Amino acid sequence: MSHLSEDDVLVWLSNSVQLPQYISVFKENNIDGQVLTELSDEDLKGMGISSLGHRKKIITMAKSIGSHSGPSHPASSHSGPSHPASSHSEPSHSAPSHPSNTGHNTNPANQQRNVAQHGLAKGPPAKGAPAKGAPAKGNPKSAPHHDASQGTPLFRLTLDGKGLQGGQIDEEVTFQIKALDPKENKPKDIDGKKLSINVDGPSVPKSSMSGSGSTYSVTYSVKQGGGYFIDILYEGKSVLPQPVKVHFSAPSDPHRCVISAPAAAKANEKIFIKIFAKDTNGDPVHGGGEPFKINVNGPDPKSLSELAIDNDGDDVYTLSCILHVPKSTYTFSISLHGQQIGNSPFSINCF
Repeated sequence: MSHLSEDDVLVWLSNSVQLPQYISVFKENNIDGQVLTELSDEDLKGMGISSLGHRKKIITMAKSIGSHSGPSHPASSHSGPSHPASSHSEPSHSAPSHPSNTGHNTNPANQQRNVAQHGLAKGPPAKGAPAKGAPAKGNPKSAPHHDASQGTPLFRLTLDGKGLQGGQIDEEVTFQIKALDPKENKPKDIDGKKLSINVDGPSVPKSSMSGSGSTYSVTYSVKQGGGYFIDILYEGKSVLPQPVKVHFSAPSDPHRCVISAPAAAKANEKIFIKIFAKDTNGDPVHGGGEPFKINVNGPDPKSLSELAIDNDGDDVYTLSCILHVPKSTYTFSISLHGQQIGNSPFSINCF
């Protein structure tokens, strides 16, 4: 248990303990495997978990699990490529929601991942090659499988695309699989009939794979929120050092979203307003990208500056701006999909 990362613990909390509503609490408190084994009932109370039953469940399951492993019962497997079937008042200021450039995402869609190397030859591993099931040395995202006669990998796979980030339930997401020659780093054709994917999680996903030669595209969607594991197989054997972890959330409910804003602000100093994206059950909506729209009505068009909203890929959005006119009131209106969220509209007094 102590070797689990913070992300591993979040997946364990969602899938094994079935208490995904506390993901944001564990994330805020940086709970990794080591900390998890030391949690007490008082600790969980201090984190805001008021349910005695939930606290006991977390502590009991944390003690009962001795070590973490990847998913053992894939919920869905898809093998081989297929052919998929074919209102406002003046003066006001507004800002669109957009991701922060400084934010961190475990599986960024625009960053190509060199995830695996796979050998086609059968027979015992070459001298010096890792034993079956042994962790790869060096790059943790690379798992070489060697030719029995030459001791060299026959191809390397890379994964890239938004589907490696997760998303929202019922949303179709896609990622690409590319095979490369490990020596020349050029595209290398592989047998698509031997290529398959497993997506394991709270619900059975709908998936399809298309492509040929060296390039394949996987599209999938899920019906239930939570953590999922994506694994790539060739000839029925996993070619990833470990499954890729993704998270899916239900769509944000404007009426469930929460706003945290100051009642007053000092003129010419930046203020920060927090928006917490929630689904219909009041659970955090991860993944970012919600199109919140902001309107601010003030004394005149120049009474506000530097209006922006940022998000680092989780459920928390930060609205910032500077109010310039003391002894005045600014009215903020925040909407999602045409509906006001939380306690919007609300006012902030500038002094």
